[in-house]
Amino acid sequence: MNRCSHSYVVLSGASGGIGFCLAKRLIEHYHCRVLGLGRNAARLQQIKEQLGEDFDYRVMDVTDETAWQALSKELVAIDGLIHCAGYLPDFAPVLPADDAVWRQTMDVNFTACKVGTEILLPRLFKSERPFIIGVSSIDAVAPLAGTGAYAVSKAANKAYFQLLREEWRGKIQVSIACPGVTDTPLFDRQTNLKGAEKLIHLLATPPQKVANRTLRRASRGKGLIVTGADGHLLSLGMRLCPNITLRLCRWVMLRSKLPLFQDVFWK
Repeated sequence: MNRCSHSYVVLSGASGGIGFCLAKRLIEHYHCRVLGLGRNAARLQQIKEQLGEDFDYRVMDVTDETAWQALSKELVAIDGLIHCAGYLPDFAPVLPADDAVWRQTMDVNFTACKVGTEILLPRLFKSERPFIIGVSSIDAVAPLAGTGAYAVSKAANKAYFQLLREEWRGKIQVSIACPGVTDTPLFDRQTNLKGAEKLIHLLATPPQKVANRTLRRASRGKGLIVTGADGHLLSLGMRLCPNITLRLCRWVMLRSKLPLFQDVFWK
């Protein structure tokens, strides 16, 4: 059974690159109604004008538990819940750590997913074919130096949804997406991106492909969904020779001499 088709789906991070493409694909290909969550009201309104009456939205901060509770009170039943909101802080070493940055990253990438899932679970249980998709990252599989808070938060995200998949097997279909580098505004927050644009563009997968593959595999019941050539390569490397894979990544980063990585490694 195709769980995604003709569903009512709550989608966080709907105004972002992958989130928008997920919403578009759900509506145009799977004939779903989508309730998009995000903080950018102007962008969400643009998306509504583009996607039409099958897209509605709520302006909310996913890290605000009271906002999830208020949303739950507005809903009767939902078929799907997709957590796509994400935050990538500046590349920085694990030590010394900026506690405020780590808290913010964990709040967006993990805690919001946990809280939102717990609060909306009763609404999902009212569906005959409920499903959840957690958008993690290939960084949860192969953590790259300099992505400390992001890698740890996405690893927690991945583990959480994998646990849900097993514990609720037969009750709720849970899938975990681990995209590789994707051509989205996520990197726009980086303050030291000069010179790295070509590398990112070379590695990046269009968000449409990420969204299409994620929904196609999730609709078939797939648990772990890896996207992007770099994602598949890193996933394979971590299965066959994890130590060598991570050391090779380190070597590439050092040899690139890009400012993005200059403060990551101990000198």
